[in-house]
Amino acid sequence: MNLSIISDSDQAGSSGVGDYALLLAESLKARNINVFFHKLGPSYSNSHSDFAERLRQAKPDWVSLHFVPYAYAHRGFVGKRTLPWRDLRGRLGTHILFHEIWIGAHRGAPWRQRATGLIQRLGIQQAMQELRPDVVHCTNPLYSAMLNRAGIANKILPLFGAIPIINNGHDPYSRLFTSLVAGSKKSEWVVAAMFGSIYPSQNLLRALSWLNDRCCSQAKRLLLVSLGNSPTASSTFEALAAGFSERRTPFFHTTGKLDTSTLSSWILGADCGFSTTPFNIIEKSSSAIAFVEHGIPVIVMDPGSAIADLPFQQLDLAPEFWLFGDKRLEELDLLPPRREPFPRRDFVVDKLLNDLKIYGH
Repeated sequence: MNLSIISDSDQAGSSGVGDYALLLAESLKARNINVFFHKLGPSYSNSHSDFAERLRQAKPDWVSLHFVPYAYAHRGFVGKRTLPWRDLRGRLGTHILFHEIWIGAHRGAPWRQRATGLIQRLGIQQAMQELRPDVVHCTNPLYSAMLNRAGIANKILPLFGAIPIINNGHDPYSRLFTSLVAGSKKSEWVVAAMFGSIYPSQNLLRALSWLNDRCCSQAKRLLLVSLGNSPTASSTFEALAAGFSERRTPFFHTTGKLDTSTLSSWILGADCGFSTTPFNIIEKSSSAIAFVEHGIPVIVMDPGSAIADLPFQQLDLAPEFWLFGDKRLEELDLLPPRREPFPRRDFVVDKLLNDLKIYGH
């Protein structure tokens, strides 16, 4: 099979979607699939001018587009010009993976977001009618329901994590614990970890207070650690610390940028993850998936805004995700149990290839 992958970036570290597409390409090549990787920018950029010709030269059986509206069009207003290979339609298989869709669909959205989202949705519908893709995937059940309601049939293709599981026995926490409290032992600590972007959340302080109270009742200390390079971690932690009395304040630590093997050790050493990505779209968060693959339970701060006429159900979500306020959390002694680490990448690649083969081409 010859497959052309299209993303907004072909350089590692430039974008989350680009990194994901590069890892997918790497896995497909390992299965003896000929993969051609193409960077595509907005419709007015130079990357569009000879795009169809580059695709012709690659002679793919399938074109796979990793779709984020804002990456390919100004203000996310996609349309016919967003798809410069449309004249090849019918001569090759077309696959779309929606990493993001339109904005402003939730109840109470500001009018400007609603108006922008309406234009984005109509543009996406027009683009899909023009291209008529053979296989459409998205990453989570809420997006799937929204796409279906817009007349875009799809299947869910779960994300895999970008952090390989490397259990080399390295323990990055013991020295940190001793530096925070001299003579303390690892068994006296509970670690809640955050990874990646930290979004505003009304429940973050409440969840941290809840876990801190549980730790204090069991004579344990709580450490909240931010893994990797998060620009808002320090200011967020300062604001959280101000919400506690001095005697019962948790400990805070930011690691800064880490290589993937070191990051894996930090994740494996945590007792739980904290995520500020809304629960109803948590499966689109690559950082949350990294915890899940490492077997670490993830406590999600907020349920997410409701979408009109689309009640969210906790279907197709990994069992490691726990919404803060879930009554089942109160029934536990401290935290949900760990699971055995399980990398998703092979499973996801198998599902992708199976869906493409079912259609044929």
